[in-house]
Amino acid sequence: MTSEINNQSRKFDDQTSEINKKDCGIENHTREINHRTGKIHDQTGEINNLTTKIDLQTGEINSVTVRFISIKYNGEAVIHNRER
Repeated sequence: MTSEINNQSRKFDDQTSEINKKDCGIENHTREINHRTGKIHDQTGEINNLTTKIDLQTGEINSVTVRFISIKYNGEAVIHNRER
C-alpha cells in the first residue's frame, strides 16, 4: 500500500511541475508584451503607443506609427501621429 501511494504522489508532482513550466512560459510571454507596449518618457512628452504594420507574406516592416501625447500649459492634451 505504501509503495502505491508513493508512486501516485510522484505522478502528481510530475504533473504539478509541468503546469508550473507552462505558467512560467505564459508569464514570460506577458513580460515580452509589456516590454513592447511599455510607456517611454522623455522631455518632449510620452510615447504612448507603437504600432508596427508588417506584411505577413514577406515579413517586411511597411511603416511604424508613433503617437506622441504632449500636454500644453493649460492642461489640454494634444496627440501627434507620425508615419515612418
